[in-house]
Amino acid sequence: MEKGDPRAALVLARSFYLRGWRPDAVKWYGQALRRDSRCGMVPNLAEDLVALATHAQVGSQARTLIAEKVGV
Repeated sequence: MEKGDPRAALVLARSFYLRGWRPDAVKWYGQALRRDSRCGMVPNLAEDLVALATHAQVGSQARTLIAEKVGV
């Protein structure tokens, strides 16, 4: 994989999200979006971030990613 390829970050983020590891999920979704802004169109990314936006621990980080990178 190339250095700017977001796929590994997306796989990690989704895996962490499904395990309930919210801080790690937000971190890796952010990494993926920084590597390629088109990741906002990836299935589950927006849905996961919206769900994370309601969580007390990581909500503000998830809302920032939504507003700045996904545009939902």
